[in-house]
Amino acid sequence: MDKMEEYEQHKNWIVEQMIACEMGTLSDKFRTLFLDMVEENKEHDLFIDAFKTFDDIKSFKKYKK
Repeated sequence: MDKMEEYEQHKNWIVEQMIACEMGTLSDKFRTLFLDMVEENKEHDLFIDAFKTFDDIKSFKKYKK
């Protein structure tokens, strides 16, 4: 796996966790840990890209309705 694939895989994992947070399917403990990690790393390019992807998904879902 090259660096770009690894980056995409990590970004997708972050987005999946964001969706799970919004849907309420994460345990309280994991949700808290995940949100702390997001807060600590929100300026990192990986997280910025994940936020953009998450926003795109939410926009698409609204458009689709």
